[in-house]
Amino acid sequence: MNLNLAAREFNSGNYRKAEQLCLQHLTSEPSDPEAMNLMAALAGQARRHDLAAEWSRKAIEIRPRDPYYHRNHITALLSMDRVDYATQAVEAALRMLPGNPDMLTLRGVVRARQNDLPGAVKSLEAALEINPNLALAHYNLSEVLRRQGESEKSLEHLKKSLELDPNNPDAVNNMAGALLDAGEFIESLRYLQRYLQIAPRSAQAYCNLSVAMSAAGDVRQSLVCLRNALKIDPSLKDPRFKMINLLTSSGDFDEAEKMLDEWETTEPGDARLLSVRTRMQERRGQLAEARATFERIKPEDRQLSPVRVTEAMLLDVEGKPAEAAAILEDVMGSSDSDAMDTVGMRFSLGKFYDSTGEYEKAFENYNDANQKRRKGFGTPFDAEKSVLNRDFVIKSLSDAWQARSGNAGYDSSVPIFIIGMPRSGTSLTEQILGAHSQVYAAGELQIFSQLVRKTHDPEGKNEPQDGRFEIIENSVDGAQSPVVPANFEPATLETLGKSYVEKVLELAGGLQRVTDKMPYNYLFAPLIQMALPGAKIIHTRRHPIDTCVSCYFQNFTGGSEYAFDLEHLAVYYKNYQVVMQAWRDLGLQMLEINYEDLVTNTEQTVRGMLDYCGLEFEPACLDSHKNKRTVVTASYQQVRQPIYQDSVARWKRYEPWIAPLLELDASEVAQ
Repeated sequence: MNLNLAAREFNSGNYRKAEQLCLQHLTSEPSDPEAMNLMAALAGQARRHDLAAEWSRKAIEIRPRDPYYHRNHITALLSMDRVDYATQAVEAALRMLPGNPDMLTLRGVVRARQNDLPGAVKSLEAALEINPNLALAHYNLSEVLRRQGESEKSLEHLKKSLELDPNNPDAVNNMAGALLDAGEFIESLRYLQRYLQIAPRSAQAYCNLSVAMSAAGDVRQSLVCLRNALKIDPSLKDPRFKMINLLTSSGDFDEAEKMLDEWETTEPGDARLLSVRTRMQERRGQLAEARATFERIKPEDRQLSPVRVTEAMLLDVEGKPAEAAAILEDVMGSSDSDAMDTVGMRFSLGKFYDSTGEYEKAFENYNDANQKRRKGFGTPFDAEKSVLNRDFVIKSLSDAWQARSGNAGYDSSVPIFIIGMPRSGTSLTEQILGAHSQVYAAGELQIFSQLVRKTHDPEGKNEPQDGRFEIIENSVDGAQSPVVPANFEPATLETLGKSYVEKVLELAGGLQRVTDKMPYNYLFAPLIQMALPGAKIIHTRRHPIDTCVSCYFQNFTGGSEYAFDLEHLAVYYKNYQVVMQAWRDLGLQMLEINYEDLVTNTEQTVRGMLDYCGLEFEPACLDSHKNKRTVVTASYQQVRQPIYQDSVARWKRYEPWIAPLLELDASEVAQ
């Protein structure tokens, strides 16, 4: 009776109660092998593998032909890394149970642990000849084949294993990992979600999820996953390293530096720590400090892939792109580069080869990176829906503009909006204005669009919760598509404008003019003027093909799904042109500047900008590259250099490979 109850409690996860009942049973039945085997299983759950091995050994002595007892015994020995003893045990079991498929499977596991991969394959295939439906044999054979580099056959056996046992957590996790390696990021999310249902305390699952969410363009969710991994196991270095890198690349230097400082107190010479600090210093423009930090990495640690990638980035900014490319080409073949690292490295290689004038190689790398990004991005670009969204925004804002009240909105001269296509010169324009003594350059703010969305959800009931992982299904006609306010009443417009000004002034450090260079605010331009009639709007334009090529060469995250395909880029750019012409037809008040004018006729263009914004000319605006502010967008390297003309007509270097872009209309931009 006690043993049956103990088994029931064990299956329910009540291990303490199961152990008590099992020990009571052994008091009256000290030679019961079933009770001994249950004690072995309980010891295994408590990670007392020595006790598990001892209890299962006693059970085998009483009932030597029970394969379940042998399996528990051998598994316990392997868990203690006693491979020699496990080898003896499995051979002894096969002498008593010749041809037993479970024991042949374990022989395969043991041989794999001894790095005898051909012997492991032979044993596992023998087990499957006897029992083709042995899920564990398929799983272990998949692992061995993966180690041998036979990825296709490995995947076949992994799929079969999951077909036979869909809830094997190791098989589910391995399938997620295989899909990640293949760049199938969205499909991998499904397996990772299932794995977390089976094993909710798996730090590795959250690390894998972070890779998939980064691939899907969701930095926030990727950070949530890494935070969860570190909550489960704070000692893990990999998620800590990835989190600091992600925070650095997204511009959250304060939190990244805090994590780095805490890490340095315990492991001051850790190579990954020094590597990521090098990257942070480089992003901040502290190149001498970055090089000095990198030189602190011990020579024996210089071959670690993350360190070598950092070295390549550092060499590039030091003007040595050929050396940087050679390092990345070598790293690309290493086994410790995950799928998203590979995508990022392809974009970097494209940049390096562009710098060395090897344009065909550059395009090959950019193209490969974009194919992988398309595959993994959570929201595929829908050209037809994009046109519907475009027309919806134009009609909604045009109707509101025609019906507007002259007294609506919040009158403030604080904001200066810099709008346009990404990669059209918005960063350079903001860097120039940010060099002015009266201007705070706030970067790409999402404040305006968030406030627009809030008009539909004033209580914030549908806001995503930080710290909780969820798979977000983006939809072009749902919550993630362009939106307009719930209404255009004067009170709504005034609240929208006032709330925006209050939020940006919190960032401005006492300055009374603030630039917001979120390019996609071009969609809201009439709404901006209705809500903030005193705001200035600067529209930056650049040759369409140069703009699109530059977008294609950039490793964007969320919100830029159009940028991973040349045909999609052409569609999106035409939509943008239609939108901006609609705003011109409305009579919208804005200053339009050409990137080409900004870099070829700089002083006149800068003076015109400052005059439009009501700012006195300051010579510092012509030396904006000396501005020490931190730039977190893709143009962070370019804006640190004196204004140059090398990017004008850059597209002609790539003309043989960009056919879908060649028909774009450049009539409104200087050639």
